[in-house]
Amino acid sequence: MTGWRVRDYTQNDLEALWESYLARAGAEADSAALATASEGFTPADVAHVARTVSQVQFERTFDTGARARPTTDDYLGTIGDTKPTVSAAMAQEFAHQTERFARV
Repeated sequence: MTGWRVRDYTQNDLEALWESYLARAGAEADSAALATASEGFTPADVAHVARTVSQVQFERTFDTGARARPTTDDYLGTIGDTKPTVSAAMAQEFAHQTERFARV
């Protein structure tokens, strides 16, 4: 995925993106479940969720003194609290305008 554009990201796109973030966080989470739950998210939305969960885990580790590793439920909860940057209506309007004003 190079550059940002308004489009639908496939399950495979999102799963690969999640796997990247999960590996960096040392998370024990299901990337397929996260990809499904984050359908309609942009890469920036996924990055926001990943950073938010990492911050919570850092605070939990700091407070308890024991290394906290994020789980699928940690990510799913944050996904549920996150509003996608591009709504389905916005993406549909963009697609319509792209067709309407495309150069032939």
